[in-house]
Amino acid sequence: KRLTIIDDDGKKINSLKISASADDNISSKNGSLDLQYNTMLADFGARQDFIKSKGRDVGSRTSVRFLSSFNFVHEGDESVFLIARPISNSFVIFKPNSEWKGQRFGVQSANNQNDSETGLFGEALVSGLTPYQYRRLQLDTSYLKPGYSLGQESFVVYPHYRSGHLFSVGKAGLLVLKGILLDKEKHPL
Repeated sequence: KRLTIIDDDGKKINSLKISASADDNISSKNGSLDLQYNTMLADFGARQDFIKSKGRDVGSRTSVRFLSSFNFVHEGDESVFLIARPISNSFVIFKPNSEWKGQRFGVQSANNQNDSETGLFGEALVSGLTPYQYRRLQLDTSYLKPGYSLGQESFVVYPHYRSGHLFSVGKAGLLVLKGILLDKEKHPL
């Protein structure tokens, strides 16, 4: 007999993924529990396995995981350093201009969900890009405060094998006026 339970929502960031299994057969009983939590900076995990053979403990194992990557890209006059989840293939870093401190934005690719959002230092990383295939990346402006503009919002990249690319985004702020129009009796229109 085998029982397996998996709760995994794919690439979603800041959510717990759980995998548990138990085996009960004639000669032994085995079990495992695996927990994984993915953040923008790293993947954390813990696993516990145990084995019992004919009623006596044979062994158990506990492991703890921390996976992260340190990335550097230099293109032209621009460069960026980023701490992120592990990168297994080509990647793109979107670096905001200096006037953009504290602004957040997302990056979408094939689907309408964000593949990335701004991280600890304000940059956004899209990884796992297949080499030698064009990929269109769309910036998501829904997090921006009024008065900020991304400028160019759509990018096409043709990554080489295990290559890194850098795009600078953001324009200097616009002037935004906020108010209420009143009539002669000073009632809102």
